[in-house]
Amino acid sequence: MRAGINGTWVGLRGWLETGVAHAREADEQGFASYWLAHWMSLDALTALAVIATEATRIELGTAVVPIHGCHPLALAMQALTTQAATPGCLQLGIGLSHRPVVEDKMGLSHQRPALYMSEYLSALDSLLRTGEAKLRSELLRCEASMVRMSEAPPPLLLAALGPRMLELAGSAAAGTNLWLAGPRVVREHVAPRIRKAAQYANSERNLARPARLERATPSSAS
Repeated sequence: MRAGINGTWVGLRGWLETGVAHAREADEQGFASYWLAHWMSLDALTALAVIATEATRIELGTAVVPIHGCHPLALAMQALTTQAATPGCLQLGIGLSHRPVVEDKMGLSHQRPALYMSEYLSALDSLLRTGEAKLRSELLRCEASMVRMSEAPPPLLLAALGPRMLELAGSAAAGTNLWLAGPRVVREHVAPRIRKAAQYANSERNLARPARLERATPSSAS
């Protein structure tokens, strides 16, 4: 089992140097990953880019960046920049915020959150992988292109606990970021739904590919 640390609260208690020192200590002690939430006064992706200058072996990730108030193009640009600085060890966790925050504090719509996340994830993934996105819907518009950096795109993780979001985490992302979920919940609720969605998505992708026929040689047929 690999163990990671969420250092969000450490970084909030003081200057950025406090979080950098904490991440460096986690790296030196052999922890596998170090995570930050984009929350309160902390810009997680910027902080991780700074942390990467001191903690050079540990995986770094956001847990999570709320998508409301951040257009997919802006997040793709920032994530690829941080990915180049880390270097190449970033995991980008994104998630929905809460209705009181989105509507009451930000003045934005929180209607149909699962559908909005599905469309956002589609646009963001396309931008990260290809540098282009063409999506226009009732909830989101993202018709953009950008010059991609040479770095491979970071894996996308999705904060999920409900059935629809877990399905998205398995079918359209690399997995999930969990919060307040114990081993039993992971074993009985989270993992089965993600695995089922991932298997179905892989089957659909395979069906969409042209069939390839190969003639077996004696050595490969044995």
